[in-house]
Amino acid sequence: MSTDQGSIFQCTPFTVEKLRWWFNLLDVNKDGSISEADFQLIASRYVQEYQLEEADTAELGDKLVNSWGTQKLEAVEEEVKHNIPLISKMADDLKAGLNIAQDDIIVAFEQLIEHNSQLARSTLENMVAAFFDVFDYNQDNYITKQEFVVAMRCFGLEEPEVAETVFVCMGGDQEGRLSRQEYVDSWLNFLLG
Repeated sequence: MSTDQGSIFQCTPFTVEKLRWWFNLLDVNKDGSISEADFQLIASRYVQEYQLEEADTAELGDKLVNSWGTQKLEAVEEEVKHNIPLISKMADDLKAGLNIAQDDIIVAFEQLIEHNSQLARSTLENMVAAFFDVFDYNQDNYITKQEFVVAMRCFGLEEPEVAETVFVCMGGDQEGRLSRQEYVDSWLNFLLG
């Protein structure tokens, strides 16, 4: 039985397809799974883009690995372990350096959405916000169009025109920047809307 009161969204076939698209974006090494290696590759590309110290790669990669909702999940650990154990296993596996298959991620998020859509939303929000925090190069709480293009390149999207179009669709302001909240809301609206 779901503990969710007044579900804010449901896991429809369209939601599943958007989660699959997001999975493919995160699977930057294109091995059919998401693992710590994907996040380290994103971090390595970021370090190269901004010509940072190579030592920053591991730290950035760890931030991305740790973004997988563990903060919110720890607050409701017993509920999660009992009712949606695949979510706990997925977070543990990722931290342990194991690969997570697309179907496992989809089933885990379907379970989470069906059980507690508010928790699902906040979990995804944490993940997306962690990427914003890494990609906000100058730490001014905005991502510029150029920072977004670089971020998308770190995911393997080499066409700057596509990244620029996505940026505009996300609601970049007159100054060509997105606030943290606009960025997070745009991703959540895409994934869950």
